[in-house]
Amino acid sequence: MVLEPGDLISTGTPEGVALSGRFPYLADGDVMECEIDLLGRQRQALKGR
Repeated sequence: MVLEPGDLISTGTPEGVALSGRFPYLADGDVMECEIDLLGRQRQALKGR
């Protein structure tokens, strides 16, 4: 599959995953990072209010 500029990749959460208690929610201080070879890296640190 070839992605074109402007294409979006959208995913969802299967039913019951969030409420199962098996996976923690994101919390203050967590860091999310995504990297694509030859494109770059994106990093966000979560901050509480």
